[in-house]
Amino acid sequence: MFTHIKQQTPLIAFGLGVSLSIADVDQSLAAKSGDIFQFNSLNLSEVSDSIGPIQTWQASSFILPSRGTPDPATTRGGGHRDGCGNWDIPLITLVPSETDPFESGIEGTNIKVQSDIALTTEAYPVFWFYVPELPEDITYIDFEIQDQDQTEMGSYKHRIPIEPNSTPGVVGFRLPTNAPALVPDTPYIWIVSITCDPNNPTLFAEAWIEHTDVNLNINELSQTERLRIYGENGFLHEYISNLAWLEVNSPSQNNSEWADFLQEINLEEISDAPIIQLPED
Repeated sequence: MFTHIKQQTPLIAFGLGVSLSIADVDQSLAAKSGDIFQFNSLNLSEVSDSIGPIQTWQASSFILPSRGTPDPATTRGGGHRDGCGNWDIPLITLVPSETDPFESGIEGTNIKVQSDIALTTEAYPVFWFYVPELPEDITYIDFEIQDQDQTEMGSYKHRIPIEPNSTPGVVGFRLPTNAPALVPDTPYIWIVSITCDPNNPTLFAEAWIEHTDVNLNINELSQTERLRIYGENGFLHEYISNLAWLEVNSPSQNNSEWADFLQEINLEEISDAPIIQLPED
């Protein structure tokens, strides 16, 4: 089941990956649906190990370095609602994209979107996505990651159980350590999907990620300095994880800058969505 760790929490997000129909995805990815799934969970306390003491902060600039769009460029398209309820906000991967409405930058910030590939410093990163309101008979979300060349060693699937009638919210899922580690400088596509009706295409959202093997030497830095470094170097996944931890652990902080940011990226309608912590088995 999902455990709500904070109600009425601003959504941690830097972009919008619109949901797609599985009929549009590469069949070599969709054909793997019979593989065995394993379950693991993210505890947001893991994120805190790399953060340090809570202090007053402001959202740092985030610049995604130009990396180009990988081939094949399976990106984003229209949502498919059949059997999935009447949601207004679809399944979303929280990453920037050249196709997003804020591609030229956010007014009042230094955030620029120059690529479809989000970077991470971790071989087992945290993936962030928004889960909409779903029918009560939906009991799991599927996660899949696949390297660009679609090799067997670069593929992993995972089934995430959910409680019926779960409240919509933001999910952070860490790649389990029994999965293949992300190979540095290799683009991967990751997909979250929901099968609402076996007779209709699956609802899914996807994004690209690339692991950069780098030592940022941030252990002695303050929280604000770490956020600045993650943002300036384009490490989106760590940036979001740090901000999510702050939202959960420092609710009394003045986060008006974050609310303004959500308005700039046209996600103010989900600014009250809770951050959801996946359980530990």
